[in-house]
Amino acid sequence: MAIPVLCATLAGVSQAKVFWRWGAAGDSVRAIESCGGKIAYAADVTVNSGRGRLTVFGFDAPLERVLASLRETFGGAEFSHRGGSMAMASVIGARRTVRVVAVQLGIDQTVVFDLDQSEAEAEASKRPPAEATVKDLPPYPSAEPVFFVQDDRASMGAVVYRTPAGADTVQKFYEGALRGAGWKSVAPERGLREQSLRVYVSNDRVCCVLVEASRTEGMSRITVLHKERGIEY
Repeated sequence: MAIPVLCATLAGVSQAKVFWRWGAAGDSVRAIESCGGKIAYAADVTVNSGRGRLTVFGFDAPLERVLASLRETFGGAEFSHRGGSMAMASVIGARRTVRVVAVQLGIDQTVVFDLDQSEAEAEASKRPPAEATVKDLPPYPSAEPVFFVQDDRASMGAVVYRTPAGADTVQKFYEGALRGAGWKSVAPERGLREQSLRVYVSNDRVCCVLVEASRTEGMSRITVLHKERGIEY
């Protein structure tokens, strides 16, 4: 599920609050390559209302080793990492903002996401989208959009909403809307007590609807992903 991981990661990137200054922020791609990363994908993307250049790197190494190399290359930078499978930070310099997220996918496999933006575009990405919908899919009624990402090259879009509605209510809405538009469920519902994931397909399109409930906020977070298959990843 590489695309959902990408969307979740970008959502985390938009909220990153760890910063350091590095004069070569405009050449972060070459810097990450010097750490041993191999470019797996690159494309122009929209995050909320800001445009940027996303580059994805693959490392044949565990997360801790990759982070050690990144810290050394970026002059002792501190990533927000608390022992989990993901770490993130932001580089500010050369009138650019570069957000870097590292995610461990396996014992010796790490993916690093590099989002390069101008200062103005980075500021636009920090603000929640005024309106956000993914292709061919309706928003949940009265839900508040908090994050949006669009990758035209891969024909992929994802949006995150907040709503006081429960997971069952949200999933019933999307099931009715999608089935009514010709979509078919291709996997049984997966999830824990506070999380629900359903997957639908329609011809060359795939849609994932993930609903996560928060006890502390009394809200549910809806992540809707739309991807056209056969389009370059």
